[in-house]
Amino acid sequence: MEITSEIPLPSLESRFKQKYHFYKLGVGDSFSVPYTSEADIARFRAAVSAYTTRNQRVFTTRTTIEDGEKFCRVWRVE
Repeated sequence: MEITSEIPLPSLESRFKQKYHFYKLGVGDSFSVPYTSEADIARFRAAVSAYTTRNQRVFTTRTTIEDGEKFCRVWRVE
């Protein structure tokens, strides 16, 4: 066995394939996701809630209409 040093620890963000990149949001930043059904909104909000619980960050979501299309937008508030 060879012992090495100075090898950086991978970030937690790189451990899992992520559909939504919540970790990239700074306080006040937001992004929107298009949706076609209420089930899409529920899945997105569940993902936001799970990320919030695991990472002690605060987000809020709102459904919006942008350029005639329906979106669910998430903001990082803390």
